Amino acid sequence: MNTKLRRGLLTAAVTLGVTLGVASAAAAVSRPGTRAAPAPAAAERLTVAEPVAPNEPAQAGPAVVKTATRAPAESGAETRTPAVLTATATDLVYGQPDLTGLRSGSNVITVTNHGTEPVDFPLLTFRVNKRDVLTQDADCTYLAKRTTYLTCIIDPLAAGESRELVLPWQTRQASGRVATVRARLEQASDRDGTPIAGTASTVSWQVSFAKLTGVFTIKATPLVYGAADEAGVRHGSTLVTIQNLSAETVQYPTVTFQANGAAATFAGWTGCVRTFLVDWDAACVEAPLAPGQVRTLEFPFQADLPMQENDAAVRVEAATDANGTVIPGTAVGTTYLVTSPSDN
Repeated sequence: MNTKLRRGLLTAAVTLGVTLGVASAAAAVSRPGTRAAPAPAAAERLTVAEPVAPNEPAQAGPAVVKTATRAPAESGAETRTPAVLTATATDLVYGQPDLTGLRSGSNVITVTNHGTEPVDFPLLTFRVNKRDVLTQDADCTYLAKRTTYLTCIIDPLAAGESRELVLPWQTRQASGRVATVRARLEQASDRDGTPIAGTASTVSWQVSFAKLTGVFTIKATPLVYGAADEAGVRHGSTLVTIQNLSAETVQYPTVTFQANGAAATFAGWTGCVRTFLVDWDAACVEAPLAPGQVRTLEFPFQADLPMQENDAAVRVEAATDANGTVIPGTAVGTTYLVTSPSDN
């Protein structure tokens, strides 16, 4: 089995509630058809909103916009532009996972210019986290990724104008409790995202996970190969846990490992009613699984050569017989990391 799955199905993860430091000279990225913003020059970034933990408990009631204020400038000091932008946001709900365990969802942020002049560069800033990924399909004229945050600049807003931004998100987190997250909204003086002091406010929304409605859930631990033995063979294993979410017993739950660089041979699988290969995919038909039952099996593998680090895929689906004749629409999958000593 020698094909590989590429890692990095996600782009940068985004948690929202923003504390900005000095802007880094990272390369900007933009969605197809838009103009790419060059890396901004170093500029002072003011802290307005406190960081928010990814799983911060949600607060009841609609999202509230909070506007930052500043003390009046001293005589002779630069006059600060008052904040004229506000925003509201719909909640984000992640849907059912696909066969790699990826869950998707989207929400809408509505930005309004309450001023009497147009705002050339409305700026939203999102903080990076390990849960949420903002995809390149976001409605941003300029979308730039830094080390710890993302910036999204939209087209100019006329006086009194409102605009809706659709934000598509992805996550590999299987589930989680409802959380409240925040983004920072302000005016920028240029397309590099240099903020104008005194214009900042925040917008918040709730993030949740749709209830799983499939037949199974599945998890897999990393597969770590050891050093080669006297025969030059490397050994490793992954633990795969499945649960029957349905109200009926699944007579032939079938776990299938996609052919890739994860392993050359499977051997010593226990707990399988039958094992077989289909187009080089290795499959295990397990014993019946009762409603709500959880089962964990160890799946050993061996290889003659070092494995390059990669994300391998495994899925589980219901079958009608011990030959692995699967029932359409019952599959759910996940990925797991594969490494060997030569990778380190």
